[in-house]
Amino acid sequence: MGSRRESLSDVKATWEYWGKSDPLGAILSRSGDDDRWDLQQFMETGEAEISALFLRLEQLGIAPSTDRALDFGCGVGRLSQAMAPRFEAVEGIDISESMLDHARRLNRFEDRCVYRLNAQPDLKLYPDGSFTFIYSNITLQHIPPHLGMVYIAEFIRLLGNGGLAVFQLPSHFRSPVLRAHRWMRTRSPALHTLYRALWHGGEPPPVPPYPMYWIPTRRVQAHISASGGEVVARDREHSAPPEWLSFRYYVRKVA
Repeated sequence: MGSRRESLSDVKATWEYWGKSDPLGAILSRSGDDDRWDLQQFMETGEAEISALFLRLEQLGIAPSTDRALDFGCGVGRLSQAMAPRFEAVEGIDISESMLDHARRLNRFEDRCVYRLNAQPDLKLYPDGSFTFIYSNITLQHIPPHLGMVYIAEFIRLLGNGGLAVFQLPSHFRSPVLRAHRWMRTRSPALHTLYRALWHGGEPPPVPPYPMYWIPTRRVQAHISASGGEVVARDREHSAPPEWLSFRYYVRKVA
């Protein structure tokens, strides 16, 4: 994770930068000759994701009430814009003002969807039981675990009666090579320099332009229980890079 503990200000600085330089590509990477997203195609990925999510919720028999939804780590509004037609009110929050500037310009549902900045290590801007549905995808994986665990507990606090929180988080690396590379890069710079020299072409495997974090599944589930929640379902999922084993958690507050 790093020779020093990453702070929330580090996270904010990273995403302010990407919100100004390449907000769409930083949220969803794109391969091919043209690595820049067409805006309409980018937003359509949000529609497809939310449609698939609600189909899965119906299959599980846990479709939430359509009162108030929260999009945690909303970025430019890719998911909250897709959620807005399904809920009476949607709030998107993000740590990056530059990302939120885009979200507000792209907001097609100003009567029911709002965007707020939250650069605090909690969600105290909202009282208990504020939402019936909370969704977060490819966000907690970029937040240091000691902060991510706080946000998970906050999700549960914010759920009202019958509410549901759904979030994604990697559990661990699939690849021992990449695991060793990350450990050396962050914990032993001298060993990492030797590793780079011995690697094919002198370069290690590629790493993302922003930190990636994980929390083992058993630790996540124990934390959910300790915070007053219950995991009603858990799916393997593939929105994280392929070298990660990642899960989607479906969580209700325990009555």
